Amino acid sequence: PFSEFEIIRRAADGAVQIHVISGEPRFACDGRWAGYRGVGRDVTGRRLAEQELAKAKERLEFALEGGELGIWDLDITTGVRYLSDRWAWMLGRPAKAYTLPNANVYELIHPDDRFAVNQAYRNAVKGIAPAYRIEYRLRTINGDWKWVQSSGSVTARDGDARALRMSGAVLDIDRRKRAERLLGEAEERYRRLSEFSPSGILVVSNGIIEYANPAAARSNIAQRRFVGPARNIRVAG
Repeated sequence: PFSEFEIIRRAADGAVQIHVISGEPRFACDGRWAGYRGVGRDVTGRRLAEQELAKAKERLEFALEGGELGIWDLDITTGVRYLSDRWAWMLGRPAKAYTLPNANVYELIHPDDRFAVNQAYRNAVKGIAPAYRIEYRLRTINGDWKWVQSSGSVTARDGDARALRMSGAVLDIDRRKRAERLLGEAEERYRRLSEFSPSGILVVSNGIIEYANPAAARSNIAQRRFVGPARNIRVAG
């Protein structure tokens, strides 16, 4: 006997037909083999659709390969998430596509970011938000944390509007977040230096004093040198 055996043939008009058949041998009364008996079903449409989907994914992967962008696809009914090879590469894993339980992916999220990620996911699934978009940290293979921006939307719902599937992309924004942090630290260092500086420091725009450090605010420099009401002087801290 055989089961789920796939055969491909061409119809009279040259079109490809794909069938899946199952069967068992038949024997005559004298024990001689008399052929096979079984059932089959036409899966041409499904197979062609799967092939087109695979090609579309391949084209998308080629388009994404040059950037720091990976794709994901979540089957909400099974809790299984597809992750592209670029997604895996971002985290230092072998560059190949993965299919993982969504709970395993959730464990990679920084503990401080999990509540916000879960809330954004729930809002998208329930239709409260039109899309899912959030920045958070993921743990890399060597234990470091990398900032990413994940975005997506519900792509399939059932007749009762229950979410069945979500699809989206994840963007590596780690360099941007590090640059923002370094800029913030530099601004904080400058602010502290200006606060404790014995010299007066003023920031003026269009004749209005937008900032005066404590040394300048304690003096009458601002009032003497610039035209503008005293209430425009802001004391640091």
